[in-house]
Amino acid sequence: MVGNAYEEKTALHKDIYRTITGTLPRFLSIFFIVVLGVAFYSGIRVTQKDMHITADHQFDGSRLMDVKVMGTLGISEENLTALRKLKMCSRSKEDIL
Repeated sequence: MVGNAYEEKTALHKDIYRTITGTLPRFLSIFFIVVLGVAFYSGIRVTQKDMHITADHQFDGSRLMDVKVMGTLGISEENLTALRKLKMCSRSKEDIL
């Protein structure tokens, strides 16, 4: 047997420690770049739902158009009555014109 596992782990740990301490400024700069990236990513992931809620509230408050209904031959009265029957439709062609 070449050596036991404890001695190999110790040698590996010593080698890792020497590598880090030998190039400490480089190690710290890479470490902090990774920490900054992880913090930014997790912040974006956490605030994503809040941004969607805020944007939806703003769009509803300013009565921003959700859907634009267009027809190649125009919109008939039959189409307008069908649109007025929708629950979420609060404005129709006459309101806009």
